[in-house]
Amino acid sequence: MNAVHRGRSARIAFFAALFAALVGLPLTPQALAHDGHAPLPSRGATVQGNQLLLSEPARRAIGVETAKVTLGDLGRAIQAQAQVQLPWHQQALVTTLLPGRVERVLARPGDLVERGQILALIEGLDLETMQRELLRSIAERSLSDKLLSRREELGRSDSIPRADIVEARRDAEEAAARVEVAIRKLLALGVTEEDVRRVRETGVPIRTLPIASPIRGEVVHADVRAGQVVATDEHLFHVVDLSEVEVAGQVLESEVSDVKLGHPATATFTSLPGAVFRGQIEHTHLSIEPGERALTTITHVANPEHVLRPGMSGLMTIQVGLAERLIVCPLAAIAGTRELPYVFLERAAGRYERRPIKVGARAGDRVEVLDGVFPGDRVVVTGTGLLSSLFAANPSDRDRAGSPRVLQKTLDGQTTVRIADSAATSTVVTQGDVELPVGRRHYAASQVEGRIMRILVHPGDDVKAGQVLAEVESLPLRNLQLELLLAKARHKWTLDTTQRLRKLSERQAAALLDLWRGETDLELINQTIGEIRAKLLSLGLDPQMLARMEASGLDPGARSTTLDAMIPIRAPSDGRLEHFSVVPGQVVRPSEPGQSVRPAPLFEIHDRTRVWVCAHVRERDVLKVRTGQPVRVTLPALSGLSVQGSVVRIAPVFDGETRVLPVWIEVDNAEGRLIEGMQARAVIDTSTPRELVKRRPTGGL
Repeated sequence: MNAVHRGRSARIAFFAALFAALVGLPLTPQALAHDGHAPLPSRGATVQGNQLLLSEPARRAIGVETAKVTLGDLGRAIQAQAQVQLPWHQQALVTTLLPGRVERVLARPGDLVERGQILALIEGLDLETMQRELLRSIAERSLSDKLLSRREELGRSDSIPRADIVEARRDAEEAAARVEVAIRKLLALGVTEEDVRRVRETGVPIRTLPIASPIRGEVVHADVRAGQVVATDEHLFHVVDLSEVEVAGQVLESEVSDVKLGHPATATFTSLPGAVFRGQIEHTHLSIEPGERALTTITHVANPEHVLRPGMSGLMTIQVGLAERLIVCPLAAIAGTRELPYVFLERAAGRYERRPIKVGARAGDRVEVLDGVFPGDRVVVTGTGLLSSLFAANPSDRDRAGSPRVLQKTLDGQTTVRIADSAATSTVVTQGDVELPVGRRHYAASQVEGRIMRILVHPGDDVKAGQVLAEVESLPLRNLQLELLLAKARHKWTLDTTQRLRKLSERQAAALLDLWRGETDLELINQTIGEIRAKLLSLGLDPQMLARMEASGLDPGARSTTLDAMIPIRAPSDGRLEHFSVVPGQVVRPSEPGQSVRPAPLFEIHDRTRVWVCAHVRERDVLKVRTGQPVRVTLPALSGLSVQGSVVRIAPVFDGETRVLPVWIEVDNAEGRLIEGMQARAVIDTSTPRELVKRRPTGGL
């Protein structure tokens, strides 16, 4: 048997002896022997509080080795699985604003197109109808102008009543307004001013409506064929620009605390040997993926040669910084738990102290020590597991709970164990996960059918309540605005007509019946204006924009004021924007009552200033837990961090599968370090007297 095997056998025998001593079993020389070898020395280890004394034979049997704590630099890089994705601002979807039949397809998948380039031509009955409406409005306006001119001529010789002239003037103004509305409807579809002029001059409608690309890029998808009938909610083309891509890295939960925005990152891919792509962490998702226990980080990478394609997998390396002149010790010296780490400090030959420490950054096989040891100290790096077993299980927890234990053990065939046990524990220790309360998760969606024209924010942005996130272009919205402008114009004509009729009726030059009709029409138009205005405001149209639009009216010189009006999607609250997949050109629609499948929200906003920890209390501890009790929460992913909270909610029923009771603990998270989905450990203080426990209101959380 070689020396390595003999050393391992000796340590196994020694550990067996210690275990037997702890449980109170008598040891015999045969029990101490192993594989025919002589037993270990009869005396070897003595534990007093946090002090441990080992004889030389015991040290050799355990194989204790030490290393020096040093002062040095600590740099670290984190590696994560990565995947190439396409950013929202590097792509666009293309749709048609009018249903119809595809007359011609001018772009195919793989084509490089410029911004504004025509991709297809659509012909349809709606386009024909709208142009015919314009031509009819022009003819009616021509007739109204002739009738007004004739009646004004007769009125100068008092050949007709003044009321007839007033009515003719109103008809002419209304006909002119209908012409302007018809023109603006065509312009909203993308028909050019030149085409409108040609239709007015020739009286011949144009046959097709062009569909243009909103960005420069490559056509990667074209779900359109000549002769195909298409609707307004179909995405016909997908155009992408690969000059910049984003790389999504999956950082393990245990390393999340080390990753910060702005950290440099590099990405490599097996399909591109030797190529290194550089960037920095732009933002992270706001939740940890429950299956992978990882947080997604996003890095934007320049890709001028288009060699990176969405879907490619690789490896991301994140440089989390270099710290200089830190107190550093070997990682192998760290014992205990992540929440309560300690080292065995060598005080003298064979004399060791179990010293609690506070750890910081880690890099490879070295770790920063924030408190507990100093440069030059020697700590045990081999044998820490066996040394830990000489102490009572979880001694630090017992010390903290006020129930110290003193254990003495000797290896002489006789074991003496003296434990000063305390009263029953006054805490409940349980595991859980970080959650975002319902009232702190908000959604932003469109209240009108249309397509996304502009996106004004980026994932990870901090936004304020009322801030515009995106703008939606919608034909129903434009038509509603034109209805308002037409109603305002009618109100003006009707008011003028009523005022003139009132003056004429005072001179008995007009019938009272005409005046009453005018006053009734005026009241009905006022109601219509109020209804349309309320609809536009409820959809989110800015009041100042609405006022400017009403002031401009149907003046042909103010067409751009109306055509530029789009409905904004606003943030419902303050918070941070979660990663989103909305892209320009995407068709959106509001949720309708009774709809079985509701459209997904476009944006998600998290207010993480306060979060919950959903802890799982075992059935035997349920009666100890009450709302209002203080709780100390630690997180494995955030070493050294301890936050205080309180129980705010207790589930009324047990989980049917695990037989645990969910309990929610509210904690402060002003710095945003606690991320939804993180694993947590909660120590609930159940010693609070019942009369001091108050139920906290949970509304709005």
